[in-house]
Amino acid sequence: MFPDEKDWIIKQLSQYVNLNGGGVIDVGSGSGDYTKTQPPILELYQYLSERGLTVETLDSDPNTYPNHLCDIVNGSVNIPPYDLVLCTNTLEHVSDIGTAVANLERLVKPAGYLIVTVPHDLPPHLHPIDNNFRPTSQ
Repeated sequence: MFPDEKDWIIKQLSQYVNLNGGGVIDVGSGSGDYTKTQPPILELYQYLSERGLTVETLDSDPNTYPNHLCDIVNGSVNIPPYDLVLCTNTLEHVSDIGTAVANLERLVKPAGYLIVTVPHDLPPHLHPIDNNFRPTSQ
C-alpha cells in the first residue's frame, strides 16, 4: 500500500462510512511482516482501531500468517460477513478477477462496505502471479 492510497482510503472512510465498531477484513495482505512493517498499512490499521474496528486478514499464503487462510478465487470463503472489506493491490494477483470480486461481495454484510484498490502505474510484480490488471481512466 502506498501513502497516497492509504490517505485516499481514510478519506473515503471518513466521508462515507459509518465507523461505529464492527469487523474489518483485509483480503490479500496477510498478517505477516508486510502488515507489521509498512507505515501506510500500519497507519490505516491504527485509524481503524481508534474507531473501535477489529481488523482480521484473509490470504492464500500461509507464510503471511492470515487470520483466515483461503484462496479468494479457488477456495470456498466460508466465514461470516464483515462490516468493512478491504482489498488493496490484490486483484492483479488473482487468476479470475470476476470470481474474486464475487467472493469479496459475499464477505460484505448487508449495508456494509467494500473498498478495492488496484495499481495504476506499478510494473508487474510476481507474487505469486501478476495478471497485468492495471485499470486506467481510458
